[in-house]
Amino acid sequence: GIYMAVAVGLVSAGLVHWPVGEVRLFYWLLAIVPLNLAVTNWTAIVQAQHRFGAYNRLLVSRSAILLLAVLAAIAAGGERLPAVVTATVAAALLNFIITGGYLARLAGGRPAWARGFLRAALQYGLRGHGSVVLANITLRFDQLVLGTILPAANLGWYSTAATISELPQLLPDSIAVVLLPRVASEPANAVALTSRACRVTLLAMLGISLLLGFAAPLVIPFVYGEAFAPATRAVWALLPSIVFLSLSKVLTKYICGIGRPGLCVWSTAASAGMTAILIIPLVKHAGIVGAGITSSCAYAAGALVDLALTRRLSGRPLREFLTPSYQ
Repeated sequence: GIYMAVAVGLVSAGLVHWPVGEVRLFYWLLAIVPLNLAVTNWTAIVQAQHRFGAYNRLLVSRSAILLLAVLAAIAAGGERLPAVVTATVAAALLNFIITGGYLARLAGGRPAWARGFLRAALQYGLRGHGSVVLANITLRFDQLVLGTILPAANLGWYSTAATISELPQLLPDSIAVVLLPRVASEPANAVALTSRACRVTLLAMLGISLLLGFAAPLVIPFVYGEAFAPATRAVWALLPSIVFLSLSKVLTKYICGIGRPGLCVWSTAASAGMTAILIIPLVKHAGIVGAGITSSCAYAAGALVDLALTRRLSGRPLREFLTPSYQ
């Protein structure tokens, strides 16, 4: 609610330039914020109960409904942007009804209001909120600076490279979905589960990064056209960030799972600080490659902090989290 109010205030005061469509579309899109927030929290409850089959079905249906709604809006003709916005809001409302209905059925049709739980959940979430804010700054600040300093074409190349480099994160994201509730509910096995997940993730992401580095010069011009060939250099610069970010995604689930989400702010602060220090000089010196190097250095700093925190909290040597094992 606070963020929505700030966004409305900035736009209403004319402090945000609105180059596409009408400003009413922005207000219309704000309607999806509480709907998506509720759906995200509800699916997290399903995840916490280890109902991963239902969790996956809800996520797939959520994406499918949005895709079908947007395709229907485009096929209907007329003004495309208002139609797509309306379809997005309608899809969010339908997902809200479906997910809420499923959760109500799990509760036997009699969901109860638990004030104590709500207070505890809010306190837990607020302890980790700073790290979420800093993580989003690190994720997009390089593109903001690059778009300000360099011609627009460079931002197009870099945003394409950033999107490609984010695709392999589906693997650590999937591992994190399962790892967090397991760590929280099985404290005796938390370190063993995390170390195994970390080793597997590290090995897999190293291999994926190498494959992506070899494939990028061939795939990018074929998929996006020759005009996007310069994005290949940015992808190469971003390859280390793929590995370091995946490590952080696994390790932070251990830190949050044992009830210490506030500690995650240290790694995201390290990443944000590294980004703030390097982004402008490296972009001026090396363009989109400099932005990619900045991102890789930032996520490397964050991963090192997460490794140090995990070692301290678990009391186990780092080799258990990084060295391949047959056990």
